[in-house]
Amino acid sequence: MQRFDNKKFFPELFLPEGITAVQKEPFNEATVAKALAELSGSLNEKQLENLEIKSKRLAGTIRDQDPKDRDSRLLVLIERSEWLSFILKGETPPSESLPQAKDERAFNAFKKEFLGALKEVNKKNKEILALIEEAKNGNETAKKTLRQKLDMKSMPDFLKAQNAFDGKALFEKTAEALAHIDKEGHRYHDFRDKDGKLARVVAGKTASEHVNQLSDFLRKNPERLSGYSLAARPIASGRPELINLTGKPLPPPKT
Repeated sequence: MQRFDNKKFFPELFLPEGITAVQKEPFNEATVAKALAELSGSLNEKQLENLEIKSKRLAGTIRDQDPKDRDSRLLVLIERSEWLSFILKGETPPSESLPQAKDERAFNAFKKEFLGALKEVNKKNKEILALIEEAKNGNETAKKTLRQKLDMKSMPDFLKAQNAFDGKALFEKTAEALAHIDKEGHRYHDFRDKDGKLARVVAGKTASEHVNQLSDFLRKNPERLSGYSLAARPIASGRPELINLTGKPLPPPKT
């Protein structure tokens, strides 16, 4: 049996850890709904459209292979990934998306849990967006609070996905809100992988230079920071790799 890889089928999506976690646990509608509400809350319109199309295609593929065990749990997740797009549009999935009578009952149960979870996600997102607006304008308290509230482990993937798939405005605001500024005035971001490897991405001194240089870097090097978390605080020790986007010579990072 072929095993399905989220990164292969959904490379354009930022996937919260909850998405992977629900595949490893006994099925629970509320848990699945919460994970997918968090996912949908991080997606723009184009990403939601892609999720619907690919979920429908992948669900059919898994059904055709008579899935068992993990793949059966994955089918539950993928079907609900397709259903959520219809719920958000206020529509009922077509018959091919609900092939059995039990599927309609499952859809209604999922819809109830999903809409409840989505209310909390939307409330949290409203707070996060307000913090982003304050932080990008230089409010240090807002920057600190934002870094505490965001999932910094997933943030590199989120930024890459927004930058690549019609989320440029949110990418620019979030990147600017999370940037540190060194003594010379350069915006920079520190990263750390699970093995302790460090990297510092240094961009220009103005907001426009920073977001344009970072955007260009992520588009040209989509895998460069795979596996890294965005550091909430500047790296205080060690020797991070310097990734210089400014086009000008820079001294090694001082930590």
